[in-house]
Parts: sequence; C-alpha cells; structure tokens
Amino acid sequence: MAKDNHSLQVPTLNADGSNWLYYKAQVEWAVSSKGLIGHLTGLDVKPEDPSAGKDSSWKPTATEQKLVSEYPEKLWQWAKDDGYVKQVITVSLLESLFLQVLKEETVKSVWGVLTDLFQNCSCVITINLQRKLQESCCSEKGNVHAHFDKMCTLSEQLAMLGQSITDDDFTAIILKETILFNSGASCHMSSYCSKFLDYKPIIPKPITTANNHTFHAIGKGNLTISLPNSTGQTHI
Repeated sequence: MAKDNHSLQVPTLNADGSNWLYYKAQVEWAVSSKGLIGHLTGLDVKPEDPSAGKDSSWKPTATEQKLVSEYPEKLWQWAKDDGYVKQVITVSLLESLFLQVLKEETVKSVWGVLTDLFQNCSCVITINLQRKLQESCCSEKGNVHAHFDKMCTLSEQLAMLGQSITDDDFTAIILKETILFNSGASCHMSSYCSKFLDYKPIIPKPITTANNHTFHAIGKGNLTISLPNSTGQTHI
C-alpha cells in the first residue's frame, strides 16, 4: 500500500534496452520504497471474491461474511496500488515500448513483457557497448572533455552489465590513438613504448585522472613529436 503522495521518478528506458539493468534496479528500489514490490513480483496478487462460485443457497459463516464485506475495499486498494506502480513504469517508456505493453492488465504482466524483451539480450547490448568503447575516438577539432565523458559513460554502462573495464584497459583505450597525451602537468604520457628514444622501465606509479580512474606509469623516457609547421614539420 502506498504510504504517501510523493511521486516516484525513474529514468527513461532506452528503446534498445541498453540501460535495462540500471532501469530495472531504479524501478525496483523506487517501488520497494512504497512497499509495493509485490506488485512487480506477483506476490501481491489480486484479491479473490469470497462469494465467487457460490449459489443462492450459500450461507456464509461469520468469518466468511467478514471476508465478503472486506473484499470491495481490498480490491479497490489493490487496484489503486497496481495502477500506481503501472503508471510509474509506463510514463518512463518511449512510445514504441509503451505500445507493446498497452494491453497488459496488471503491472506484473507489464514488467514481464519488459523483462522478456531486455533481460536476455544483455549479452548483445554488452558486445555493442564494448564495440562503441573500442571504436570511440575524438575528432581533430572535437571537444576532448565531452569525448572523455562519453567514454566514461560507456564504461559505467558496461560495469552495470557486469563487464567492468579495468583502469589500465580504460586508459589504454583512451590513449590508443594518441602518441602524446598532454595532461596539463609537467610530465606527459604516451601508451607507445616503441616510440620512446630512450625508454626505461620504472617501478609502477599510480596516476589518478580527473574522473577518478587510476592507471600506472611503468616507464619513462624522451619522445620525438612531429608538429605541423607551414608546409613542413618540426620535430621536437
């Protein structure tokens, strides 16, 4: 039974289900906060009419009569709570998904349709996210900060699907197309050991980036960089 009149808000479910696990957890937590999780799981079933199937000769006992008199109120409350949870879910669905659950009568059946659609396709979603992360690159004049934010989002989505990317792997992906990474500090980084003129291994040193990812510096040395200069290039 809903305990107050505060509206529940959950994220929008993407049409391809790419945020399904995150969405699912948000819905379950939100509904649980109202004590209505049984409507999702089916444990809180629709009340049955105690007089159903009884003919005119039926003479209810005192206990049965009490159940009969309480039935309308119980049915009304159950329908109200079920409709409330259904509304929480359906307002978070895009039109294409809403049309697929439009004819479902209970929130349990709505939830069942969504689960069937997306729970079993998490493997495909994971592969797609991994591909996007691996192929992600910042254009020459692109916004580097926005690009990093996008990559962090992809990494976090993979983590929610149970496919966490290690900090070292994440750093390697970021630097895969960058000979020199200008960190804004006095020391710069590169993922290409073969490009160093005098590469020397060092004791691994942890480096924490602005987005709290940590990776390790494992060597040091000097690197030659070619910069465009008029019609030619200058090597520094």
